[in-house]
Amino acid sequence: MRVIFWAFIFLISLAAQASADPVTAAITSFFVSVGASAATAAALAAIVGRIALSTAFGFLSRVINGKRDRGQQGLTTPILLTGDINPQIFIMGTYATSGQLAYPPLTHGPTAYKVFVIAVCAKKSATLERIAIDGAWVEITTTIHADYGNELGGKYAGFGWVKYYDGTQTVADPMLVAKYGAHADFPYTTDMVGAGNCYAIVTLKANTTLFSGNPKILFELGSIPLYDPRLDTTAGGVGLQRWSDDTTWAATENGVVMVYNILRGITTSGDDIWGGQVAEADVPFAIWSAAMDAADGAGYKSGFEAKLDDDPAIVVDELLKSFAGSIADVGGRWIINSGAPQQPTLFITDDDILVSESRTLSPVKSISSLHNAVSISYVSPADVYQPKDADLYIDPVAQAEDGGRRLIAALQMPAVTDAAQVASLQASALADDRQKRVHSLTFPARKAGIEPMDVISWNSAINSYSAQPFEVQSARHDPTTLAQHVTMRAVNYANWQRK
Repeated sequence: MRVIFWAFIFLISLAAQASADPVTAAITSFFVSVGASAATAAALAAIVGRIALSTAFGFLSRVINGKRDRGQQGLTTPILLTGDINPQIFIMGTYATSGQLAYPPLTHGPTAYKVFVIAVCAKKSATLERIAIDGAWVEITTTIHADYGNELGGKYAGFGWVKYYDGTQTVADPMLVAKYGAHADFPYTTDMVGAGNCYAIVTLKANTTLFSGNPKILFELGSIPLYDPRLDTTAGGVGLQRWSDDTTWAATENGVVMVYNILRGITTSGDDIWGGQVAEADVPFAIWSAAMDAADGAGYKSGFEAKLDDDPAIVVDELLKSFAGSIADVGGRWIINSGAPQQPTLFITDDDILVSESRTLSPVKSISSLHNAVSISYVSPADVYQPKDADLYIDPVAQAEDGGRRLIAALQMPAVTDAAQVASLQASALADDRQKRVHSLTFPARKAGIEPMDVISWNSAINSYSAQPFEVQSARHDPTTLAQHVTMRAVNYANWQRK
């Protein structure tokens, strides 16, 4: 079953059809016929071919205002799941999962060894980093047992082992086949290979002091390999990765890379596609590689335990939080930004605005929508991936502006696992929230091409602006007049540096 990406992806596909040949060619011919140059006609045709409204899903609307919420902080599998009715899981970045039982826990031997076969990732090549038992990390030693794999250390030495398969296996585990192949109720047969799936076999020797009932087991995994266009010479980058060959991909902790892969579609072990099926041309290399570089430059790392029944759009939202990202759909073409708004690319005066069209200004926010402090709950690996509250971030300047009243926004960021990163994101989220002045106005056709997340520098005698930057939140293109109706919000770059 292919998972549909976003509910409105159908509308996007219609828009893509509308901009495809021969429609675009016809529109281009029209503009040439009325005197436009070939280059101008092509540009205008591309604009007309897009959907009417393009909107940025920004850091503010998603984080502060809670546009979408996964509904659960941190791990979504706090205990072992059993049976085929539970959704499969895969890991992006460095993250943890309890996985799901792929075979009933059975015992063997006169001293009662209990075996847990646990599926942990529905894609191959995720790496096992470490294991926790009953809420505490346990050393995985280099001592190998012929049947059970790596011996666990500490108090579990001689009583616990883990064997890990990364999905590239071609045969069933020989120990399980030998000991349970003839089991009356649950025979472990040679065709139980689990190809394409990562799974672990945890073997525990009976010890009433160490174990009472089934223990809680947690696995920290390294990311599944993902495609990074910056490492693909044929895509505009430098390197040997290729979209068509997933054996060339590599593990990553870059959240922008993760979002890119979700948009283009992640193929699972069952050859289903989770996410979108966006074409390479609709995720422009220059824009996406810049955002990937920005996330790396800021030291932002992302991690997530995704389930195949998760709404990919919500997973994208959670990942965007982790690198202060904004994303926009422009007629089926996806653009993204990481961190502070871009520098201005368009410079205007009052004369560039259509006076024949209505305009609005929202100069202030109501007290109910203002915030001057941010609390964030994130996931702490040191605490075995349990939610942890970061220190409250307070902007004293903003609090003074709000009359001294402390106004707290409480946020959840399950894709963030680093306390220092949380502190940076607190400042960024609050900086974004403090932008109060919002203008809605209309530009003539000569300003065609304005898109969400563009930054416009405005010299305005009417509003007393001197090169005031505004970030475009939405842009609606009028196919009749080619005018652009734009909503844009003031930018204060200094606030983003108020850490």
